Amino acid sequence: MLGAEAMVNASEPFHWVILPGGTGTTAAGIARKLSASSTETLCFQVLKGKGILENELLSHGFDTTEFPKLHINSDFHFGGYAKSNALLTEFQQQWMQQTHIPIDCVYGAKALFGMYQLYGEGFFEEQSLLYIHTGGLGPA
Repeated sequence: MLGAEAMVNASEPFHWVILPGGTGTTAAGIARKLSASSTETLCFQVLKGKGILENELLSHGFDTTEFPKLHINSDFHFGGYAKSNALLTEFQQQWMQQTHIPIDCVYGAKALFGMYQLYGEGFFEEQSLLYIHTGGLGPA
């Protein structure tokens, strides 16, 4: 969590910091650093199931109620950890072709897909976003 805190400033000029999450530790560290600011943290859980990241953090002694600006979205796991489908793979390939920024289907593509989906639904209307590419360039 301490390393994740170093990824952001205590007062980011964004409405949202968005990233994927496997254990939630990075997102919790960022949310802790931003707790006194108006910035919200949105973590797209890559594991299948509700409450997994909350339970993972709790098992390490971190209660997510300590982070009221941490939001965990479990709707874009695409079947679970390291799972994918044609829709996600197509999104990943289009993203890399358009941006030349590599992303994987384990973490990055899921979070970016979720972010774009919510954006298209008007969730982030007139708000500034910071997406944190956490790496994870393993097998697609």
